[in-house]
Amino acid sequence: MHILSLVSLKGGTGRTALAAHLGTILAQARMRCLVLDMDPQNGLGHWFGMQPGERIGFARRGLGHEDLVDFVRREQPDVHYLPFGATTPDELVQLEAEMMGAPDWLASRVKLLADADYDLVLLDTVAGQGEWTRQALRASDLALGVLLADPASYATVPALRDLLARTCDIQPAFLGSMLLLNQMDARVDLQRDVRSSLLRAVPDLALQVTVPFDAALREALGRGQTLFHRSPDSQVIESLREVAGAVVQRIEEGVPVTPQTLGIGEAHP
Repeated sequence: MHILSLVSLKGGTGRTALAAHLGTILAQARMRCLVLDMDPQNGLGHWFGMQPGERIGFARRGLGHEDLVDFVRREQPDVHYLPFGATTPDELVQLEAEMMGAPDWLASRVKLLADADYDLVLLDTVAGQGEWTRQALRASDLALGVLLADPASYATVPALRDLLARTCDIQPAFLGSMLLLNQMDARVDLQRDVRSSLLRAVPDLALQVTVPFDAALREALGRGQTLFHRSPDSQVIESLREVAGAVVQRIEEGVPVTPQTLGIGEAHP
């Protein structure tokens, strides 16, 4: 079983949308994929029509593999997923205290839930460098840093690169980190400049492919659906198929993931 963490140091980069769609693409490719929501905002399930306030989730104490199986059987989503689960402030404080006392708490929990049923687990992490993110990265053998093509997001690149180096690159079995620009509008000069700067600054991490902006995402989320149901011809889906294919290839080959080894063609400028 492989684990891929989607991470960002600032909020609003679209990690959860990417996790929902990337997971669906991988499931369509017949990969046994599970998407886990690591964010207390509990937003992942909204892409699959989950009812607000759902308490079944990763944060629920005592939840096991059979509970996950029951949840998936009940929800019948396009890809197997588990929400974070609605929590009270006191419950969240208690959960985080447990995690702080056990550096491998999250890794053990993922292993317990996923069991041997999955080839790949996607972790939709909370923004920032907190314990949730650090434990998710330590549990992973792949990491995908998600950025927007704007100065505020670009300014987080040094800290994000440092976090990935300190947390992931020291692990012998780690296959590599990638940085992906999301919600890219190639018509905007500033966004094209940010992309060019990113490719120059971190050529070892930055992917050539970008995920374009698509207003249909908001409508899809509002209806509790992914783009596969609202706008199946979206370029977002096509871009993520490239990313998914490259990730699968690197997993199968078991070599570090870099832009040079991905085999992804140039994205449109």
